[in-house]
Amino acid sequence: MEAADKNKYIDFCDKNKDLPIFFKYWWLDATCGKDNWDVIFVKKKEKIIAVFPVFIKNIGIYKSITNPLLTPRLGVWINYPDNQKYTSKIGLENEIFSEIITRLPKHKIFTLNFYYNLNNWLPFYWNNFKQTTKYSYIIDDLSDLEKVFANFKSNIRNKIRKAEKLVNIEFSDDLQAFYNVNKLTYDRQNKKIPYTFEQIKKIDDACVKNNSRKILLAKDSDNNIHAGLYLIFDNNYSYQLMLGINQNYASSGAASLLIWEAVKFSSTITKHYDFEGSIVKNIETFFRSFGGKQVPYYKIMKYNSLILKLAKSFM
Repeated sequence: MEAADKNKYIDFCDKNKDLPIFFKYWWLDATCGKDNWDVIFVKKKEKIIAVFPVFIKNIGIYKSITNPLLTPRLGVWINYPDNQKYTSKIGLENEIFSEIITRLPKHKIFTLNFYYNLNNWLPFYWNNFKQTTKYSYIIDDLSDLEKVFANFKSNIRNKIRKAEKLVNIEFSDDLQAFYNVNKLTYDRQNKKIPYTFEQIKKIDDACVKNNSRKILLAKDSDNNIHAGLYLIFDNNYSYQLMLGINQNYASSGAASLLIWEAVKFSSTITKHYDFEGSIVKNIETFFRSFGGKQVPYYKIMKYNSLILKLAKSFM
């Protein structure tokens, strides 16, 4: 991105306080690398009305527009006019999305999870993109914690009460300790953790600088870490970005207590708690047990190479 455009986007971020954390310039610097992302600006009468941050990743020999590391949703952010009629709103979206599609950088693969604000994907459909619906769970209202707790399934409440007798929850700056317990979750599934400590450290440094994260660790009296949670937040949402559990202590219920403490903390700084839903069945069941509302978001895709199209047809 050229320096002038980056300064323009920094100014846009500073003026738009409700911009989700994943759209913030500093988040994009940390997750993409300062020189590896750009922004498409859509203007009306020289005023920026929409932005579309773009991260291009090389997948083999193909250039792909996709989500950056640990950025579950991105997409288009629109500043709608005040008191706009619904029909005008849809018309504006169609106009903005159509312009963005024509201005996309050269690529072979487009596969992007869009933020919740995208409900109208018709311009993408008209341009031969495909869509699949994904879900997260969100606690919409954190103002009444008694009500929030009552909405947890009874087994979750019981796990929390059990864990309170076995572990203490510590707000920590020990990123290495969190990374270690997070890695155990992947080790248990015989999977490689999809990010290095150095990558997480870069993101963490940016979050600390911008006062946008908390690390929670559940420890017993012998200082054993049962579970860890990495929480990020902006003006409106807390996001449960990463959760790690040591299976040697899985029966302690520490993960449930960690989430409850993260929810309580979030109620002091923001409005909503986002569990960052999973399509893995047992994880979805666990997150759903905390009483959040199922919220859809769109994954929009297009494969511009004939070879990739053929390969996709067999997947």
